[in-house]
Amino acid sequence: MKNKSGITLIEVIVVVGLIALLTGMAGAPFLTWYRRSNLEESAGTLHETFKWAQSQAMKRGGVEMRNYSSQLIKKRIYVAVDATTGNYQVVQWRDDNHNGIRDNNEFSVLNSGSLGKGKAHFGLQPSVNKAACSDGTSDSDLVIRNFMPCPPVDLLNGQKCMRFDDKGFLTESMQNAGLFITNDADSFAIALNPAGIITLCRWSGTEWLFVR
Repeated sequence: MKNKSGITLIEVIVVVGLIALLTGMAGAPFLTWYRRSNLEESAGTLHETFKWAQSQAMKRGGVEMRNYSSQLIKKRIYVAVDATTGNYQVVQWRDDNHNGIRDNNEFSVLNSGSLGKGKAHFGLQPSVNKAACSDGTSDSDLVIRNFMPCPPVDLLNGQKCMRFDDKGFLTESMQNAGLFITNDADSFAIALNPAGIITLCRWSGTEWLFVR
């Protein structure tokens, strides 16, 4: 007689249980890594947007002469941030009619982005050092610090703005500015100083660590 062997129901249950256990053990760290990676990507993209806006301010900011006449056209580059939606945009104002008034039709969007719904939002956890990237400023509960109200035009309604001058320095408040980004588990911060240095940092749980 031939000896026939097979897998019993108990063996199948044990194998399935082991697979489920190993999957669960691997799944939690992977999910943590995945969420942190998405958060860092969102923060990094915003950091690069600030740097790009700075370069545009150095190219397009200041004034230009109109048709070699004596008229000087003012030009400004703003970074506008919506703390509620997580959206942001780089906007140019160009005073085409030369009246010094920021009219609605003189604003144009150069670049825009979002922190990503469900990935990240502007926020500040209670345990985080409130000086973005440990920049030496006093603690503040403001999620977006030292940004100014945007010009009162429809495109920027309800948002907070900051601006670089044509040399790449901060102009609106001339103070250290910063904003905090979180997914409610991890946190990143972007700090901007008056000299135009823009820093991205990650909160380790005890201190801010330089990212770039």
